[in-house]
Amino acid sequence: MSKTMVVSTLGCRGMKYPPTYERTSHMAVQTDGGRDSAASTLPYNDLELVETAVQTTVGPRLQGQTCRDCGQNMLGRRYVCSGCMSSELDQSLFGPFGSLYSYTVVRVSPKFAEAQLMGYVDLDEGVRLLALISADPDVLRCDLPVELVIGSDWYFKTSETKSAAETDD
Repeated sequence: MSKTMVVSTLGCRGMKYPPTYERTSHMAVQTDGGRDSAASTLPYNDLELVETAVQTTVGPRLQGQTCRDCGQNMLGRRYVCSGCMSSELDQSLFGPFGSLYSYTVVRVSPKFAEAQLMGYVDLDEGVRLLALISADPDVLRCDLPVELVIGSDWYFKTSETKSAAETDD
């Protein structure tokens, strides 16, 4: 009898042993094919709410983890590495600097709200994430340097953009 665990949100890209799925009457389960897995018991808590952006003594940072086995950096809290499936993970802080990989203007919003700028940001530590961008859309371009800002929410700004805290002074 093989062990089972609830399907997590981890993708299959780069896995040494891609998961197989079985359908039961009430849930989909992932089997480990007889291999020992880091999370082989039920229930599997993969919905834990973790604060992503934190203000540290050296400035704003994003919380994540680094794999001890392969060195991959990942944003958020994981139980296994998405690159090598190792459970040997260390807590890490990333940012605040990166570059804009790609961006778009989101114009689907209520009539009273402004359009939002969304972009993929490549952090200097090698993590890519989707985030809000505070900037003039006309100055945005790929590979533009950006910086993390934490206020009531967190977002990235370009070096030409002043944050809300800077404009209050």
